[in-house]
Amino acid sequence: MELPAAITLHRFEDRQQCAEALADHIAGRLRQDLQLNGQAGLILSGGSTPVPMFKALSQQKLDWENVLVSLADDRWLPPEHADSNQGKVEQHLLRNEATKARWIPLWNPASQEDEALGRCREQLQQLPAQLSVVVLGMGNDGHTASLFPCSKELPRVWDSRQDCEWVQPTSAPWQRMTLTPQRLLASNERILHLTGADKLDTLSQALRNNQREEMPIRHFFSAGLRIFWAP
Repeated sequence: MELPAAITLHRFEDRQQCAEALADHIAGRLRQDLQLNGQAGLILSGGSTPVPMFKALSQQKLDWENVLVSLADDRWLPPEHADSNQGKVEQHLLRNEATKARWIPLWNPASQEDEALGRCREQLQQLPAQLSVVVLGMGNDGHTASLFPCSKELPRVWDSRQDCEWVQPTSAPWQRMTLTPQRLLASNERILHLTGADKLDTLSQALRNNQREEMPIRHFFSAGLRIFWAP
């Protein structure tokens, strides 16, 4: 696969090796920003793929009290729900050395969309203006965070200057809160964490043109992306 100069691909023989290498890399970036700025901002993605990385990262010795952690997106579900990204972070990352991390969840118990969105935006104001690391995932339709090509809200989200927006994909369950592209790009480094041969096929397809509406992950290629992949 031929990659643009702004994209770096790191291949690993197995998923655990990839997870541990990624955890080491993230920790190194966080240490740099902690030393330079006294704090660091980390954005994570959910699903099952990053769970081994969460476990490895939780063992890293850092000044976690000054690391602010949030999510690229989450399903609008309480954290005890099996499909909640928040629940996975709380269960697998916010433990061991990372117990003292400053956790900023997206979900809140507001019953109305406007109230939920307002509360989430207020919470996200705690994050540094320039994030240290953003870790993204990617679906086989080319979506990343909750930027789904099928979502009727996508044009509004592309243009949003807010930190987050509310979306309802038609090809995936649950209403969702997603960080906007402009917020995700306000970061020192963006990482795409992938597993499986199918994701390399999707990546290859995404690299064929730059129509971001068809495959939203394309929006992040030109700004620079480091990919960690294992079979």
